[in-house]
Amino acid sequence: MVVSREEGSGTRSYFESAVMKSTGKEITDHAIIQDSNGKIRTTVAGDKHSIGFLSPGYASSDVKTLTLDSVAPSTENVLSGEYAISRTLLMITKGKPDEDEQAFLDFVLSEDGQKIVTDVHYIPVE
Repeated sequence: MVVSREEGSGTRSYFESAVMKSTGKEITDHAIIQDSNGKIRTTVAGDKHSIGFLSPGYASSDVKTLTLDSVAPSTENVLSGEYAISRTLLMITKGKPDEDEQAFLDFVLSEDGQKIVTDVHYIPVE
């Protein structure tokens, strides 16, 4: 059973361009569509015959992450470029950030903010 994100999802768009495009194929029309990474994880965890894709911050002991060309999807392997599937997430504002927006950006980039990024299994900014 294939479990996929909905059309328009950033996770799905990236998966289609980084993985599916090179195969010349599309995600099956028979996939179960979920509207969040959390729902994909829950669906895959509930059926041993299923497979899906999600952001690493949503991986848990409920599901098995897969290697790609024998390379595990670890922070180290993503940073080194050895794990071939990763994407950069951006924080954007409309125009110059106002005081509150700048305070939030400063926090995210601070040591405390980057610890949170790491704690939820995303890759910190260096």
